[in-house]
Amino acid sequence: VGYDSLHDWVKRHRGLAKVCSVCGSIDKVQWANKSFEYHRDLTDWLELCYWCHRKYDRAGDWGAATRRFGLLSKRKQA
Repeated sequence: VGYDSLHDWVKRHRGLAKVCSVCGSIDKVQWANKSFEYHRDLTDWLELCYWCHRKYDRAGDWGAATRRFGLLSKRKQA
């Protein structure tokens, strides 16, 4: 399964991410993978706002999704 499909699967089963589990923000909240392994395990996802998601990824395994799914940054795609 690809990156977008996996996120769509999480949204179908858990709904839209609404409240950041770190700061409580309701702005730009998204699903983040806890383990950086991207399994189809609904307990392996948490709701984080854009800013807390970036901090979480940088403190963990920054670039895990890029390596696993072969993603390119938007700048490199242009």
